[in-house]
Amino acid sequence: MFLRVVGVQCHVGECTLVDRAPGETLVAGIDLRGEVSARYLLGVSGELRDRIAMAVLMEKDVSGEPEDVLEDTVLEYVNIVCGNVAAKAGQSGTAVEIEPPFALNPGAEGIPTPADSYGLFFQLAMSTGERAELTLFVKR
Repeated sequence: MFLRVVGVQCHVGECTLVDRAPGETLVAGIDLRGEVSARYLLGVSGELRDRIAMAVLMEKDVSGEPEDVLEDTVLEYVNIVCGNVAAKAGQSGTAVEIEPPFALNPGAEGIPTPADSYGLFFQLAMSTGERAELTLFVKR
């Protein structure tokens, strides 16, 4: 989806079991409910946030945009990604609904994996050099 929406190639690293999602300046999340229940958390740097904002807003420069507008574009991006996941799941007969996206600013301590979930972590490397962090909390 990074290539399709943002125009940047993304390499997904190996999956690692974690007891917390790492902290970033911005973590955009969305909850998935239904036959599969999970929390999708995408941590992005300020540079990647701006790149996502440029793509979503279709602007070449977002340096004058307020912080809340830049944050909202990342929320919209995770909404697009998880909307596609829910649609694909529905096509294969699995009912999954998405909740509205939300923003977190957890700081260095990160976000603990809930006791009733597995924490799955993926490092994402963009072809432009930026990095992102994807964590899924999947209910057991």
